[in-house]
Amino acid sequence: EISNFREDKSDPLWREPKISPLSLYSDNEFRQSYRMSKNVFGKMCSLFGKSLTFVDNRGNPTSPEMQLLIAFRFYATGDFQTVDGDLIGLSQPTISRIVSKVSEVIATKSKEYIKYPSISEFP
Repeated sequence: EISNFREDKSDPLWREPKISPLSLYSDNEFRQSYRMSKNVFGKMCSLFGKSLTFVDNRGNPTSPEMQLLIAFRFYATGDFQTVDGDLIGLSQPTISRIVSKVSEVIATKSKEYIKYPSISEFP
């Protein structure tokens, strides 16, 4: 998937094309980069994707799936946001907003999906 592609790199709105890692990586490469399988990622998209609005100050929307990929890559690798942004053609501030938004969405839904052990379950 290539979107928002402009040939003229001197154009101030020029951006590298966004290429989805889902199509770029094999299953093993995806697991190494994101610490989850493509199947699990699909489930995450179903759980959280509807809660994510498009974020971008340049008029180029970032899909909920791409937002989740960006955040999960950041969580999995701890890379600097500029490096993550360079990989997919987004600015560091955009990456920061996306990671913040995805983190907020996951945190608000955490009680539904994260179950802590009770005291009786400890050895």
